[in-house]
Amino acid sequence: MASILPPFEYDIFISYRHNDNRSGWVREFVHQLSEELAATLKDRVSIYFDENPHDGLRETDIVDDSLKDKLKCLIFIPILSQTYCDPKSFAWSNEFLVFKRQASEDAIGLKVKLANTNTTSRILPIRIHDLDAEDLAIIENETGPLRSVDFIFKSIGVNRPLMPTDNPDKNQNRTFYRDQVNKVANCVKEIIGGLKGATKQIPNQRQDQEQVIQPMSRKKIAMAAATILFLLIVSFSVYHFFQGEPDQLDRSIAVLAFQDLSQNHDQEYFSDGISEELINALVKIEGLKVPSRTSSFWFKGKGTDLKEIGERLNVALIVEGSVRKSGDNLRITAQLIDATNGYHLWSETYDHNIRDIFKAQDEVTKGIIKQLRQRLGIEGTLSDRKLPTTNLEAYDLYLRGRQFFLMKGIHVSNAIELLSEAVRLDPGFATAHAALAEAYAVDDLGFGDFDKAIASANRALSIDSTLSGAYAVLAWSDSTARLLKSFLTMKNMDNIHSNFRRAIALDPQNSQARLWYGITMSRFGQYNQAYEQFRSAVETDPMSAVNYGVLGFQETLHGDDSLGLAHLKEGVRLGFVGGHQRLALYYLDHQQWENAEKAFRDHALLTPMSSQVDYHQLVGAVRQKDIATVRKILEDLDTKHGFASGFKTRISATVGDYERIEGSLAEIGLGEAMRPIRKEFRKRESFLKFVKQNGYVQYWNKYGWPDVCFPVGENEFGCN
Repeated sequence: MASILPPFEYDIFISYRHNDNRSGWVREFVHQLSEELAATLKDRVSIYFDENPHDGLRETDIVDDSLKDKLKCLIFIPILSQTYCDPKSFAWSNEFLVFKRQASEDAIGLKVKLANTNTTSRILPIRIHDLDAEDLAIIENETGPLRSVDFIFKSIGVNRPLMPTDNPDKNQNRTFYRDQVNKVANCVKEIIGGLKGATKQIPNQRQDQEQVIQPMSRKKIAMAAATILFLLIVSFSVYHFFQGEPDQLDRSIAVLAFQDLSQNHDQEYFSDGISEELINALVKIEGLKVPSRTSSFWFKGKGTDLKEIGERLNVALIVEGSVRKSGDNLRITAQLIDATNGYHLWSETYDHNIRDIFKAQDEVTKGIIKQLRQRLGIEGTLSDRKLPTTNLEAYDLYLRGRQFFLMKGIHVSNAIELLSEAVRLDPGFATAHAALAEAYAVDDLGFGDFDKAIASANRALSIDSTLSGAYAVLAWSDSTARLLKSFLTMKNMDNIHSNFRRAIALDPQNSQARLWYGITMSRFGQYNQAYEQFRSAVETDPMSAVNYGVLGFQETLHGDDSLGLAHLKEGVRLGFVGGHQRLALYYLDHQQWENAEKAFRDHALLTPMSSQVDYHQLVGAVRQKDIATVRKILEDLDTKHGFASGFKTRISATVGDYERIEGSLAEIGLGEAMRPIRKEFRKRESFLKFVKQNGYVQYWNKYGWPDVCFPVGENEFGCN
């Protein structure tokens, strides 16, 4: 059957793993979609669906070539299951990848401009399972961020395709099968409408060629071809040598880690520092999007294609370069690259004496800003800045300390030692004081030395009041320290909010500030407000493991299981050390006991402190709701804040030991208590008393109420 738009063979190609149709799910979906399309579009839509793996193929037929014609379709629908995203599978390699390549090269391309001016793809994914992080990464590597119509039935311990007979009230995703089919049909209608509009602009090439070729001699054809070739060359030259209009590219740029070209390759901390300084300078330019160091540096040493990096970071331009430090001689080379096609747009080399390091950095930044002004219409300039320090030894220690700090974990103590020496050598080195404050705030495996953090942050701000990171440290340390000591007041809370907002205003792309702000609001029970900060942190720093992990964990705590689990697994894949423990807690909530025990064991390998727990015994006790045994295991844990307090509270909640939760509210806040599934706990008199005595009602009246609670009069409240 022909397509609505010739010369395509089919309108829709359904791609799936045949194991997913053993129950007839794909067959039923195709039938329901066909019926829905008949009631949605005036034209009759053709669907290719090979219910038989050898449909129409003889033993002597060449499978690949036979499928190529069938894959000449308008819309490709992959049924994404737990087994579909497999590079070794036929559906993936011979259908998905082949269609993507063919569609990218045909007359209308892979992307479609819709009637509402939005853009979509001719690949329309249908998801029937929550995908593992690895599978999600495989599909998003080809499509970008996954946007699919989901047919997933979720309940505790269940991850299966949604069926027409399923009761939406028993499905955690709350989706109707018929509604999802209708969504697919409407998407098909929109795409076909966009494609019809696109084909009107494609000339009938054969007819045009006949009209031109018949009256022209070969000599004239040759002259015409030469003229066209000349015009193409001129156009190419004008584009690349005189640049296009400023609006041809989005105003976004990523700075990758500069390569260390020193003779002994022992100056990586120095070349990384140059790159970070460049990021810090560019991020201050209004209207320019610049991913943070965490995301840009994630690709270091991975050999990733620049176009792919541009897609992953969602930027139009990329800066890469190298640093060669030899004795007192310093050479910095910077290159500007169009991330959409990999073309090098500009390159410059700067030679300086090491004593002129800051002058060299400014020259590189000014060179890039000049290019941005010409290519993107950026109006920003690099204002004269006060030198961070005149002590090169202190600056070198600062760079080394930052390198250790960004390695996190046990390396933070090394960072504190180096940064402390840097500020001793130059007490006026504000950025070093701010870096030291941040190190103190996450020291001791993330639990913080908050008094020292606050002192260092205040010292930094007394020298330079524009340091975003120092305000974030003040807010985070103040909120955490006061929460642990149970003397939060409205004045404290006002200062905390003020400092977080100041940090973000000074640097809107400070994802650390957004992450900490989100965690703080979660402790105050404000999940929705916290979620906005977590989401912004991920958008600002898309390759940050902890950002993805914390976002995902918070989503799972508050009922968004499918998306939350995907984000949490992505955080683990990117390297979130605490992610395995969060996965284990998720699996306990969903009674996936074996998965929980394995995730706990994986966590113990990364966090020595957690190895003291007998996780097999713990999971067994939780499974049996054996509160006495769970209490005994938790009491034997180290009493250190952070690991023990949060872990104990969530385990106690899972097993239903609400008396133990009450004792930890002052330490970890209301995050656990505000989960939708903790309704019973929120009715307890002790919880209501704690909230009123600690000023949360006044706080909520000013800064917003949690979803599950509501005001009753001026100083009273209730919770669902």
